[in-house]
Amino acid sequence: MTTTLQWILAVPTAIGALCFAQPAIAQTPSSAEAAPAPEPVPRPAAAEPGPADQASDNAEAPAEMKFVRRPSSPAPPTPTATIAAPAGVDVAPAPRRARTMEEVADASVGELSIRTTRWRYSLNFFGDVSLAGGHPDSSDPLSFSIGAQDILIRGELNSNIVATTETAIEPGPDGISIDLERYYVRWQSAGFFAEAGRTHTGLGYWNNAYHHGRWLQPTIARPRWVAFEDEGGILPVHWVGADVGARLPLGAATLNLMASVGNGRGHIVDDVRSNGDYQSMKAFHGSIELVGLGVPELRIGVAGIFDRIPGWSDRTLLPNVSIDETIGGAHIAYVNVPLLFISEGYLVVHKASGQQWTTYGGFALVGYAFGQLTPYVEVERIASRGGADPFFAMTDPGEQVGSFDTIEGIAGLRLDLTDWTALKLEYRQTRAWDVHTTLYEGVLNWSWGF
Repeated sequence: MTTTLQWILAVPTAIGALCFAQPAIAQTPSSAEAAPAPEPVPRPAAAEPGPADQASDNAEAPAEMKFVRRPSSPAPPTPTATIAAPAGVDVAPAPRRARTMEEVADASVGELSIRTTRWRYSLNFFGDVSLAGGHPDSSDPLSFSIGAQDILIRGELNSNIVATTETAIEPGPDGISIDLERYYVRWQSAGFFAEAGRTHTGLGYWNNAYHHGRWLQPTIARPRWVAFEDEGGILPVHWVGADVGARLPLGAATLNLMASVGNGRGHIVDDVRSNGDYQSMKAFHGSIELVGLGVPELRIGVAGIFDRIPGWSDRTLLPNVSIDETIGGAHIAYVNVPLLFISEGYLVVHKASGQQWTTYGGFALVGYAFGQLTPYVEVERIASRGGADPFFAMTDPGEQVGSFDTIEGIAGLRLDLTDWTALKLEYRQTRAWDVHTTLYEGVLNWSWGF
């Protein structure tokens, strides 16, 4: 009876510690272990909790249950990450500010022990708020807006298996919605990995480096080429299926290989098939990336996707006809201090009934850090041939089809106030030639993560 009562009292104590204990921050991994992100800012590492701290955490729990927060080992590599450099190969010093969501999660790992069983986990939050206004005012009045509350949960099931869930609580014109953004389990070793669930597609650099937290990415918003499907995006940036990959040392560099099979596109861009597919035909993806060729931080890669979009009776331009989709992409990224450079290019080809529609373009971002201040510029181009694409012409009811003949320029400043929060100020100008409009916009954004 006494033991049962102790267990009942111990469970809420452990849950409270999980939610409110302060994480100990560990040195983030080097560039050879995780995908880089912009403008690290030095910070002192927190000391490892001493016996007194651990005793306080466990004071109300029975001997069988213990809750401990401690600095963790380096985060498991992401699908686009590389293994550690071979012995004798020099690598750049590790920056201190976290560069990716995975690094933030790794720096705040806690441990819950019940008898001889241990669970290692992390719980992180990301958010932002903006003030934006534009010209013409009718399309973009001066307004405050809150961004998504992003919640990242990771659990180390053992030394080789990690489960990840990323959920976004998103405000919209019709109220608040909850989206399950990533949800997968992953097995990994020093040079190989396999995972299954809903992930971010292995296209380019941006899509697997920055995920849904705006604080980590250099700009306020994603470039449209890698924007999310429900935010006017073009590419299938989410993937529901299975991925396998390898990281092979290649002299002083590393070769990353990845192959995927998964559910294909739905009826429209925002129809991500998370719970079943419309057809047995699957989508296929493959990518190759070379990291550290001459410079440890340099990344050069290509990727491709083939899919067959199912026919749909409600499709206005080409009803009840399937569309073959081929996507190709290439990227060059150098994300370091003080220089930041990301360039990605894409080609999307749709074929059906003897016709072809092509959408192509890309974006380039350059920034240079002066201490905590990073000025940057970005240019993005979207163009198309073959007339109105029957797939891209369909959206959710009430939504407007975006232009496919645009050029956008951004000039911005990023100020890292602390290691966990940043201010970003941007001026944007977007010209849409097909509808003969130009939008001018100014945005001030305050983002954070912890």
